[in-house]
Amino acid sequence: MPIDPSALPWWGWLLCGVIGIVIAVVAALYGFAADDSKNRWDGVFWRCVGALAGFGGIIALAIGLIRFVKWAWS
Repeated sequence: MPIDPSALPWWGWLLCGVIGIVIAVVAALYGFAADDSKNRWDGVFWRCVGALAGFGGIIALAIGLIRFVKWAWS
């Protein structure tokens, strides 16, 4: 039985967004470190992982902020 995304509270979305941003920063740092070690493809892979995690984190933060404003407004 899959979990319904609308069942996640606003603070859960904000928490997922922060975790996504942290994963993105760590993956980007790891990717730049892999570039320094002359292993170009590892660097590209980790920067792509960081970009995807960052994009997902920004979307989750936006959803959490919208749901927080909706909750605070009512």
